[in-house]
Amino acid sequence: IPVAFVFWYMPDSNDPQSSIPFWHDPGFRGALKLLNVDHKIDVVWYNLFKEEDKARLEQAVRENLYAFIFGKGCWHSPADKMMRGSLIRLKAPYVKTALFPACSSAPPPDEVTGKLISL
Repeated sequence: IPVAFVFWYMPDSNDPQSSIPFWHDPGFRGALKLLNVDHKIDVVWYNLFKEEDKARLEQAVRENLYAFIFGKGCWHSPADKMMRGSLIRLKAPYVKTALFPACSSAPPPDEVTGKLISL
């Protein structure tokens, strides 16, 4: 099953370990690995910190390459804005989306319509 993972990650130090997205969260990385190994889910990572990843992601969504698109980030983060902005409008109706909030605040309204939305 092809799945897109949308996130924003900028290395936070010069330590080589820091260049690995979510290096400080081995449980999260382990869960993604389990999806791939145990459930044969092909997770393609898109780091929105990299401009080229944004363009590749939008093109892949236009081409309906994914059955599921999920993002990780707090409200108003680059991942949230792209998930609730362009991606839910570009994707085919049968493609499922989800945002794993990295914060505890309530979701804001849709930035285009002003209405509360769900992905």
